[in-house]
Amino acid sequence: MKYPVFVPVQGASVASTLIKGGSAIVGSLESSIEGYVTVYFEGNLFDACNLNTIFDRAMIAAGRLHQRYPTTAKAAIPASELIQVGIYCYANHDLQIQSDKLALLQSWADLDPRKPQIQKA
Repeated sequence: MKYPVFVPVQGASVASTLIKGGSAIVGSLESSIEGYVTVYFEGNLFDACNLNTIFDRAMIAAGRLHQRYPTTAKAAIPASELIQVGIYCYANHDLQIQSDKLALLQSWADLDPRKPQIQKA
């Protein structure tokens, strides 16, 4: 299964309020609410030693999405507030970032003071 990876658009009020900067945001375009995207996210709020990259965080968020895991790290965000920057392939745990969107993802990652890298180390 492949899931889109997003970052909030500049000035997004809902997405930026609900989701911590530097979080991996993985979504499903099959939302039950028209005009919204259901997203799962991971921002490493508790400073886990194994969630230091966007890749690591995307793996956790995609797992939650794939299993439809009950979590507070889930939201319905207006589609207009998100930009797709890549794809996370759940089957082989591969994060593919669009080359023209890499700077957007890095800017979003840099909002986390720990400055997570994009790919796995």
